[in-house]
Amino acid sequence: MTEIQRRIKQKEDAKIPIKKLDRKALYKQKLKNNIGKTKENVDEKENNNPNEYSINKIIETEKGIYHRGIVDLEKYAKKAVKETKQNANYTVQKIKQKKSNKTIKRKAKETTKRLKQGRKTIKTSKRTGKFAYKTTKQTEKIAIKTSKKAYQGAKEGTKATIKGIKIGVKATIKAVKTTVVTAKSMLSLFLAGGWIAFVVILVLCIVGMACAMMFGESTEQNSSIVAVAMGQVGNVGGEKFWKWYGFNEHVEWCAIFVSWCANECGYIESGTIPKFSSCKYEGVPFFKEKGLWKDRGYIAKSGDIIFFDWEQDGLADHVGIVQKTENDIVYTIEGNSSGDTCRQKEYNINSNVIYGYGTPLYLTERRV
Repeated sequence: MTEIQRRIKQKEDAKIPIKKLDRKALYKQKLKNNIGKTKENVDEKENNNPNEYSINKIIETEKGIYHRGIVDLEKYAKKAVKETKQNANYTVQKIKQKKSNKTIKRKAKETTKRLKQGRKTIKTSKRTGKFAYKTTKQTEKIAIKTSKKAYQGAKEGTKATIKGIKIGVKATIKAVKTTVVTAKSMLSLFLAGGWIAFVVILVLCIVGMACAMMFGESTEQNSSIVAVAMGQVGNVGGEKFWKWYGFNEHVEWCAIFVSWCANECGYIESGTIPKFSSCKYEGVPFFKEKGLWKDRGYIAKSGDIIFFDWEQDGLADHVGIVQKTENDIVYTIEGNSSGDTCRQKEYNINSNVIYGYGTPLYLTERRV
């Protein structure tokens, strides 16, 4: 209990009058007490060595500063480490998120690209299917037309062959009849004693038989190569021809076709027609060197070899076989014609695309 409280109590108990608290007096008393303490401290410091006091004060200050610095440093260091970790974690998360976003975007782009490619593939497949369907239909139509033409060509070729055989048979029969008549005449002359007449008639008979057989064979031979060629009308691609020649892949096969037909008739082996794949380097030179060449305007015969100059540059670049010539129109059979197909075609004998003709020497007497 303080003095004031005690007095208040006593006042209440004894009802003794208490003086008023003088605050100014108390403040002055405290100030005096503080001044006195300060003087005592100063006196005490003056009695001690001032250098030691300063040194001690500096050391204490340094210790305090050091201690506070260490404490603050540790505090700030911990805080910095914590913030650094937090920042690092945040940065890592951001990087992961960015990578994740990039991966998602990349995968999304790839998926979109694949979808576009898939759509394009579907469209392409549909187009390819439609084109294949149309091509199949067109091929069927062409095959039907080609089959009809091939049938007609084979039919005509067969007729030509039969006609040639008939001509040959007629010539043979005629020769036999001539021989019989001649034999009778010789027998009569022999009996009559005309030895000179007998010898003359015998010679004439032999020559006549040879001529008849030669002309008959010539017609048959010419018809043979035409008949073989007609049987190939409608062939597409010419694979069997260029493979026969020795090629392993598709080549221009017009000259090869002529060679194949000639080989089927035995004309390559006999040297009548060369085996050739080049018109300007092999085919044309063969006939020109042998004097078996005719220029444009010539009335071609069945079995002649016709050469063409499409580019009008003075060089042959296509060849076919003459089927016949009628009314200034030459009818041909050509391999590797339009559409890579064996076709029958026709030209005016004075057409500018005709380069000339090779006239195979089937028999010497055939040409005039």
